[in-house]
Amino acid sequence: MMSTENKAVQDILAVQANELQALQKGSQGVRQDSSAFSVLPLATLPLKKISTRLAELSGAQGNRQQFAQQHSENSMVLKELEQLDDSSSVYKLVGSVLIKQGLLEARGNVTKRLEFIQDET
Repeated sequence: MMSTENKAVQDILAVQANELQALQKGSQGVRQDSSAFSVLPLATLPLKKISTRLAELSGAQGNRQQFAQQHSENSMVLKELEQLDDSSSVYKLVGSVLIKQGLLEARGNVTKRLEFIQDET
């Protein structure tokens, strides 16, 4: 006795075999919407969609983790900047050079970065 799933796969293969024979004979009986996917068993299409969605989800999860880490780091920097008094010197690392930066400017930059990260997540 044949299972329903086996019967469905057998039917799909039979239809595709007929389409292939029609193509080989040059018959006009071939579906007009034939594409690369019609050659594959239709049962594999949902698996391909699932695989694509999993890849997209994995990429999104990686981006979210990166933004969470950046948010945490910038939050710590902002807390440190808030503890400084207005006469403190702040230096920003640009490449291999430390450049003096105003405290208000540094706080503003970190705050903008945090807003950007929150908007992205």
